[in-house]
Amino acid sequence: MKDEFDRLVKLTGAVYDGEPWYGPSVKSILSDLTEDHRVLRTGESHSINELIFHMVAWRNMIAQTLEGNNEYVVSDEENFKPHANKYSLKEATEALEMSQVLLLKALSTFDADKLQEKVPGKKYSYYQLIQGIIHHDVYHAGQISLLKKKIQSN
Repeated sequence: MKDEFDRLVKLTGAVYDGEPWYGPSVKSILSDLTEDHRVLRTGESHSINELIFHMVAWRNMIAQTLEGNNEYVVSDEENFKPHANKYSLKEATEALEMSQVLLLKALSTFDADKLQEKVPGKKYSYYQLIQGIIHHDVYHAGQISLLKKKIQSN
């Protein structure tokens, strides 16, 4: 289990600020945005800031869960922060960076032998939980990339 866990930790880092196999990392995708970009949307989409804070909320939930707080729930307000666009892009990306620090800290203290165990009160394992946040980050990084392309083509 330890080897698989180590691979998950490495992948968590690569997706955020490394060199993932699929292309640019989350941090790389966000690196060339401007303050004006943070609030723009296409159609009914969420803004880039809303997506960043949404990612923060779920990453924080994963960190809390890995640290044993199985009662932590992402509130509707955290899930898609209603006033996300009032924050600067710098504040949003700093919140995301802090969520990475917290996530990696939680992973560093997690017992790899528990990887296949179910999260108490949930239908999924810790393995699925960690895989899920990796997939979640990639999914929303893709959305942000599409918004960037749309914005930059105007």
